[in-house]
Amino acid sequence: MRKFLILFLLLLTSSAYADDGMMDLDYEFIDNAFSKPNPATNKQFEEVMKRYENKEPHGFFYNIRKFFNKNNPAFDKDFKTKYENSNNQPARLKDVPQSKPTITIGANFYDSKGNILEAGHYQTEYKKEGETYTIVLLQGNTRVADIKAALCEDDWETPAVVYARTVGIRQNLIKVVYSNLDITIQGYIRLK
Repeated sequence: MRKFLILFLLLLTSSAYADDGMMDLDYEFIDNAFSKPNPATNKQFEEVMKRYENKEPHGFFYNIRKFFNKNNPAFDKDFKTKYENSNNQPARLKDVPQSKPTITIGANFYDSKGNILEAGHYQTEYKKEGETYTIVLLQGNTRVADIKAALCEDDWETPAVVYARTVGIRQNLIKVVYSNLDITIQGYIRLK
C-alpha cells in the first residue's frame, strides 16, 4: 500500500508541474505561424549558397594534413577545378576523346603485318594517314600492333562516348571496333 501511495503522489506532482509549463506557450503564434510568410528572394538565397558552397576548410590541423598529403588530389584545389565539375564529370567534352579505351584479347593473335602477339589487355587509339585508318594497340606507352581498319556504322550497343570492343565473327576471327566523337572504325585480327 505504501508503494501505491508513493506512486500516486509522484504522478500527482508531475502532472502539476506539467500544467504550469504549458501555460507560457504562445498559442497565437502556433495558430498563425504560416499565415504571413517572409520568403527569401533569389538574391538572398544565392548569397547564402555562395557562403557555404566551395568554402575552403582552414585551421591548424587542416594545414598540417594538407602539408603531409601534398600529392593527394583531395587537397589540390587546382586539380579539382581543372578536371572536375560539380558532378565529378570531365570538365570539357573535348577531354573525353583523349582517353584510351581498353580491350581484352583472350588468345594469341596475328596483327595486320603478320606478327604474332600474346593474349592480353590492350589500350586502343586510331591513326589516320591519308584515306587509310589504323587501330593502334598499346601497352602503356609502347606501340604493340597496328590493325588496318575501315570506316563503319556501329550498332550503338555501347553507351560510352569513346569505346573499343571486340566481337567474335568466326572461330579464329575477331572484329575490333573503335569509336570516338569523330569516327567509328573496325578492323579484324586472326587468332593463332
